Amino acid sequence: MLGGVVQATNAMFERAHAPRSCFLFLDELDALPDRATLSPRGRDWWLPVVANLLVKLDGAFSRGGQTRSGTGRGDEIVFIGATNYVERIDSALLRPGRYERCIEISRPDLAGTINILAHYLPEIEDADRAELGRLLRGSTGAELMMVARDARRIARREARALEAENVRSVALPDEAIPSVRLRRICIHEAAHAVGILALACGTLVGIVIQTRVGEAARTQIAYDNDDVPTRRDFECRVVAALCGRAAERLLVGEVSVGSGLSDQSDMAMATRLIGSLHTTGLAGELAFTADQGHALEAVSRDRTLRRRVEADLVRLEKEAERLVKRNRRAILAIADALAETRYLSGETVRHMLDSTKWPHGSKPSSKYGSGHD
Repeated sequence: MLGGVVQATNAMFERAHAPRSCFLFLDELDALPDRATLSPRGRDWWLPVVANLLVKLDGAFSRGGQTRSGTGRGDEIVFIGATNYVERIDSALLRPGRYERCIEISRPDLAGTINILAHYLPEIEDADRAELGRLLRGSTGAELMMVARDARRIARREARALEAENVRSVALPDEAIPSVRLRRICIHEAAHAVGILALACGTLVGIVIQTRVGEAARTQIAYDNDDVPTRRDFECRVVAALCGRAAERLLVGEVSVGSGLSDQSDMAMATRLIGSLHTTGLAGELAFTADQGHALEAVSRDRTLRRRVEADLVRLEKEAERLVKRNRRAILAIADALAETRYLSGETVRHMLDSTKWPHGSKPSSKYGSGHD
């Protein structure tokens, strides 16, 4: 069996060396194990496989370079690999001369989402497609294709042309959510949205509850990339993230596990941001000890750093609680509307927030921004 794998690898490279340009695409590249983490049990089998692939890559790179510069035909081999776990790839595969450039393809932004919808839904009006883009922002291309496919199935079943409402019904299925849970979710997300608007720390795109794709609920935010964020910017984002947890405590009665259930949760994001302030020299310390991507590990590992981060989070949570108290009526009104429609655009939420009355005809202010009564 080992000999067959090596022979198949060699045959693949021989085909790639045919006298024409060639793209060699290896999907799920992480299926080839990292030799540094191989168990003794699998080492004897995998080492020859990995070593043979590395040798063949080196030979292909050398032959490809001679072909491009020596014959003038323009023939070349382009090697492409794909993985969801780049950290699992053997470092020898990523060095120059092999898979030397790593490009992360993240989920599309709003403009990308609208462009993908334009491909799958060309008959939908531009304005409707832009609104659907805001609703589905954060979905992958495959998820958007699935939504478009299912919407077309509904239109065919009803024997009429595809409409934006078909797409919306697929993206926001009429699924029953227990009323107690729905109220908690809506209050949590409404508080996030109000925090973003009150602190002006990002552009609120919208709030979505229970979509067909992605998370059960999310507050969509776009951050300004015109300047690099400062400590105040990070702290404002953290306060807005903690508003959901604060609203649950103040308006529902207790905090749920939703704020800290995963490394993508509100608490993880808040810890990561505040931790990175301390590890990158923005919180007073000059020593750089970890980048933002490794801040959670640093906080978990360093007890002194963890105490500093905890003190900052406690301080910022108090700011979030004050913001929620000032904006109690607006948060509840937004939550009620969200429970009814399952989606509110950023413009709608801003209008609802602005429509609440200011006490004494003036806006109160705090260290981190303005709020409503």
